[in-house]
Amino acid sequence: MTRIDFSLDKPGRVELAVYDLAGRLVQKLVSAVMTAGDHFVTWNGTDHRGAAAAAGIYQYVLKMPQGSVSRSMTLLK
Repeated sequence: MTRIDFSLDKPGRVELAVYDLAGRLVQKLVSAVMTAGDHFVTWNGTDHRGAAAAAGIYQYVLKMPQGSVSRSMTLLK
């Protein structure tokens, strides 16, 4: 399980999604308006159907009012 922490300066729409290295969407974790402050989301290593994702490197993209962030993460089994 992976925990993704982020902080919002002001309330606004947040989108957080996990992609494989080919750029295919694995799972959309958040698509909602959120309050200002500290937040976290966990990814349990599954795809959008609930099936276990393969071990490997993934990228998450976090879009929020103050900009976007992209980071790599490794899923180990």
